[in-house]
Amino acid sequence: MAAHSHRARGFTLIEALLVLLIFSVSAAVAFPTLRDWQVRFSEKAELRTLINTFHQARGEAARRNCDVVLQFRNAAGNDQGGFRLVAETTGGEVEIRPFTSFETLRLTDCSFADNRGGFDFRGIPANNGTLQLKNVRGATYDLTISATGRIKLDKSDNPS
Repeated sequence: MAAHSHRARGFTLIEALLVLLIFSVSAAVAFPTLRDWQVRFSEKAELRTLINTFHQARGEAARRNCDVVLQFRNAAGNDQGGFRLVAETTGGEVEIRPFTSFETLRLTDCSFADNRGGFDFRGIPANNGTLQLKNVRGATYDLTISATGRIKLDKSDNPS
């Protein structure tokens, strides 16, 4: 009779644990980077939404032939602040975009008169001003609307 070799096939427990350990260490190193990326992506999305809403306000003002403004609410306590878009018609305010709260940014200052910035029926800024938004890392974004309607975004990484 021929002798058969009973060689085991597969992985040993130690090999499987070693692979699991390598995978765990890799995940632990990558997770903070992925989380930071997610927060930065959310910040940029909120800034894009705000800028796009200013552009929408200009278009709606010309289309509706009335003033269209963003009404801002500064951050207070756990509230991050936010904005809504309204048309100021002769019959009163008509909400175009409901209140949008900030999730990753915090509206710390608004230099627009009465916390309202927008455009008149010709698409010309009704008033100019600056919004100051801060992120969790202390960086500050200044979004400015000039008297000509130019929207400018500046970022400062130094906490103030």
